Amino acid sequence: MQTFKQFLQFYFIGVVLVLIATLLFGAKLLKTITSPGLYILPVIFCIVGYVVGLIIFELNLRQKEKKKKLFAFGYCFGILALLTVTITLSVNTLREINHKKQFGNVESNHDVMKNWVNDNEEYIRIAFNRLEKEFKNPNDFDLDAFSVRKRDTIINGSQDTIYNVYFVYFLNTGSKNKYFSKVSVLTSNPELIIYNADTRINEEYKKIKTEKEQQEHEMMKELNDVYKRLKDSLKKKE
Repeated sequence: MQTFKQFLQFYFIGVVLVLIATLLFGAKLLKTITSPGLYILPVIFCIVGYVVGLIIFELNLRQKEKKKKLFAFGYCFGILALLTVTITLSVNTLREINHKKQFGNVESNHDVMKNWVNDNEEYIRIAFNRLEKEFKNPNDFDLDAFSVRKRDTIINGSQDTIYNVYFVYFLNTGSKNKYFSKVSVLTSNPELIIYNADTRINEEYKKIKTEKEQQEHEMMKELNDVYKRLKDSLKKKE
């Protein structure tokens, strides 16, 4: 009974220390007190402390009459280890949060350009680089989507293509509203035509969105027609 009481005392000490440490490193109170880790970690390290004390006791490294102090030493060891782990985790979490605040959007945007743009679509990357340079801080926008409209033209008697690249993104202003920009690329030379236009009121964006929705609707209709013809064909074979 005495051992269990001692275990509970150090367990509650561990919970309080973990709570204080995480709050000091910027964690939110409600999120912390509802996190299972706040209650599980102290149990684990108190068990570790108990095992340490038990090993020392069983090895007869201390006198039996000092059993209570011996287990208290083991629990202190467990609490110290718990505090060390908590601080380490809190520091690493804080670093990750700060890194995401400073570079999260940049890394995400560059991943989109790297993984979602084909090698023969370099004009999209050229347009993106032009847009990114327009921001004082490239982490100020989070890319949501992009699309391309092509238009043939003739320059100095030679046929060429103008690529109008539209980027839709969120700004780091706390608003959930989307903005978009338009960059025209001709012979690898980008020109920023529209910058930070509000998608809710810009007519060109509304027109492009409507065209895209119509294309998607027509595509779905064609797929349904193909499925229906295939289904009818199978029925006839039966």
